Amino acid sequence: MRSRLARTKTFTVVYFISFIIPQNMTLNFKHAGTNGAAFKPIIPPSLQQYALTGAAVTSIVSRTATILKQEVSFDILTLRYLVLQINSNTEINTYTEGEQYLLNFVLGNQLLAKDTPGLTDDYREGQLQLLHIPEGSQTIFYPPGTYRFLQLEIDLPYVDQFIADKRFFYDDYNDTAGLFTRRYNNLSLNIPVNLWVHADKILSNKHTGLIGRVALESAAKELLLEATTYILEYQDMDIPIRKNEVSRLQDIRTYILRNLDKKITTMDLCREFQIGRTSLYNGFKQLFGEHVQEFIRNQKIDRSMDLLKQGIPVNDVAFKVGFLNPANFIRAFKQRVGTTPTAFKKQHS
Repeated sequence: MRSRLARTKTFTVVYFISFIIPQNMTLNFKHAGTNGAAFKPIIPPSLQQYALTGAAVTSIVSRTATILKQEVSFDILTLRYLVLQINSNTEINTYTEGEQYLLNFVLGNQLLAKDTPGLTDDYREGQLQLLHIPEGSQTIFYPPGTYRFLQLEIDLPYVDQFIADKRFFYDDYNDTAGLFTRRYNNLSLNIPVNLWVHADKILSNKHTGLIGRVALESAAKELLLEATTYILEYQDMDIPIRKNEVSRLQDIRTYILRNLDKKITTMDLCREFQIGRTSLYNGFKQLFGEHVQEFIRNQKIDRSMDLLKQGIPVNDVAFKVGFLNPANFIRAFKQRVGTTPTAFKKQHS
């Protein structure tokens, strides 16, 4: 029996991330027979029903898929409507430079992520995600169907001003870069009726020219305001954890404590324990009082303090708590403890 991968067409989109296609995009079809994909500044006939009045259009047409991106930029955000029409099983390899902050509304069909069990529920139809997309790459598997995403990407200079509330974020340590990065609390929520109404104002807008642009901008900003308010209200709610998740989260905590000498990522935990991102982020915080990445980082640094008190050299301690680069360990240690590992070791020798 042939594997699913053997039946899957594969292509690579550079600078295409979280279903976003910026202007500076190139396309490389890797699978034999899929050459001939074309970029066009028009809406393909099969997707005319999804036209967004007043938007800049980019489309990609191949034998296995048609991708339509429509976009309008305003002063603090970019409105984006993305439609993917998949004709046969297709993998899209994605990569982006830089980071992006956005609200993602899944308006059509189920999205399946290849080899990421437990994550697919986060992107089913009728879901809203508040996402921080870091720089990097990923592979998304699409079975045949039509996928529609309405997105509000907040321009980076306005992110802190508009959504500075700490309930939106947690700090994630990147061992490779040696830096703490602000991450969204990646949520996936059902879209309430009032947000559907605002989204419909955008999609059904028929005004052209200046009036059309004003109408789109007003509807987009209303949607942004209502969605962030809804998310903050959700964050304040005491969402019960399901019984089967409690046991799984406890197992995850035990696993982390037993593997502090290794690099541990949330994606690895989701795969290993068959748990969705939303359940992991929210459930871990509710059960143990810290976001999972904060817990990993804090436990590593706490463990390193014990090792330093035993007189173990700083570089050796770094490796024993899963840091491949001692310089990154020193930065992480100083941020949490307030002093360098060397100074801490001298104080406790």
